[in-house]
Amino acid sequence: MTTNRAIISHREEITVEHLPTGHPKLSAYRLTRTTARFRNAKPIKGVEPTTTVTEGLALPADIRKLVGGKFALGEDPPGPAMRRGLYGGVIMAVRPAFLEGLRQIGWLAENYDAGVYDAATVVSKPLTAIENDEPVIYVEVDHSCHLAFDAERRPLPVACLFNYIEGNFDNGTFDLDKVVEVLSTRDDVTLHPNGGERWGDGSYIGMIPGYNAEPGRTHCVQFIWHPTVEDYRKVYALAETYDRSDSHDPDGSPGKWEQDRAIRELDIWGLEAAGARHPEEAG
Repeated sequence: MTTNRAIISHREEITVEHLPTGHPKLSAYRLTRTTARFRNAKPIKGVEPTTTVTEGLALPADIRKLVGGKFALGEDPPGPAMRRGLYGGVIMAVRPAFLEGLRQIGWLAENYDAGVYDAATVVSKPLTAIENDEPVIYVEVDHSCHLAFDAERRPLPVACLFNYIEGNFDNGTFDLDKVVEVLSTRDDVTLHPNGGERWGDGSYIGMIPGYNAEPGRTHCVQFIWHPTVEDYRKVYALAETYDRSDSHDPDGSPGKWEQDRAIRELDIWGLEAAGARHPEEAG
């Protein structure tokens, strides 16, 4: 008895295109991978080659490895340079609307993905965008500390939430009527009804839930700050000067506590000048 066996094989062809970007250390690439199937070294009739195209950002050195065939064919493209970032964050190609989304929404809303990370704001094909002369901005997002930076490592404004937990905006620390009076005049602040709680009469001063309230600390105000680039960088620059040797990441970026302290010392909203903070809390 004679047995005939067919040998099925695959052949891949890879082409890589790349261009410099507006980021000083990254290039945009397009990886085209075509896979054809063969039987006994001949193309299989009726089976067309399949082609996949991916685009992304990577370090030029990684792209050179890919062009030189030093990456295994089964490996992902050199996307880790984009995913991990140069400083530990995630480097993304975005449109200008992304920056306004960070300033207005940031990481506050449960559905922030729909408002910040969507097809209208994130550039999924950076090389194509460059070829089409579309406006592209390169942003590094560090989710561990809720910060974002431009290509020159300058901080970008991100919406910040303040309430009786974040910033101690309660009646034990502040004259809440003065807080509301001052913040109501600002274009960069959104006050929440009922102090951010689910119940109340709709005014901006709400009641702290019983499990968090205590004598002299029963009411609160909640608001979102939508900082300008100028104000945010003032706060960040001062926050960087503080001693963070006891921090869990002393060499990292200043966190929320340092930024809150800088906001107070700079009196960004004018609350200190208005005497909104109780004297015994002003030290």
